[in-house]
Amino acid sequence: MLQQITVLKNALLTNHDVAAHIKRVQHATAKRLKLTVRADHIRLTVPKHCPETLVQQFLAQSHEWLVKAWQEQLSRHVLLQVDPPAQIHVFNLSMPVQVRVLEMVQLYKYQAATLYINASTPFKGLKAFLLDYAREHLPVYLSRVSTQIGLSYQAVQVRFVKTRWGSCNTHHKIMLNAALVLLDESLVRAVCIHELVHTKVFNHSETFWQTVAQYDIDYVKHHQHMKKNTWPSWISQMLNVP
Repeated sequence: MLQQITVLKNALLTNHDVAAHIKRVQHATAKRLKLTVRADHIRLTVPKHCPETLVQQFLAQSHEWLVKAWQEQLSRHVLLQVDPPAQIHVFNLSMPVQVRVLEMVQLYKYQAATLYINASTPFKGLKAFLLDYAREHLPVYLSRVSTQIGLSYQAVQVRFVKTRWGSCNTHHKIMLNAALVLLDESLVRAVCIHELVHTKVFNHSETFWQTVAQYDIDYVKHHQHMKKNTWPSWISQMLNVP
């Protein structure tokens, strides 16, 4: 990406062959010419049958705006630039997973407690690994807790969610946030207990919390910790990756 930004910078600031660095997209339903500016690329949407003379005129008239818009995008990009972590801790491993960034074809490869992620899309690789890891390990862990406390459920789904750690519907289907794998095991257990108790008490009444306390004596501490949890910047960036 750094090379793309440098090339684009040279073209924009010297006004040298800017058009060569703009990706054109012809759109059948587009009614007007439109520029979309990012730190590492510029896209031009062109209506079908639009004359080339109009395109060139539009680019010439837009150049000053284009430079300003690009510089704003670059500033945001620099401010938001976050490096992937050197290691990550997951709830069911005593040792951290080492993270290595490599030039590779696949998004990630995990072997011998080391996670290799694609240098071109490191956060996408991290997210894919954590989702796969969560889908493999969280259902097993939930099943174990369910057996231990004697509360059953119908099904479990694991996915990334920005606003909740988990949920349980009236059909006793539980959803667990994939990001749970990045927390301590005691907190993952607390969330599992919380959702399993909802199969018995479907609200947050006094009865619900009394039932939770039967299985998690430190539920108040765990609940407060989950409410106040803040992520490192790399996790926030990863969660925003589509």
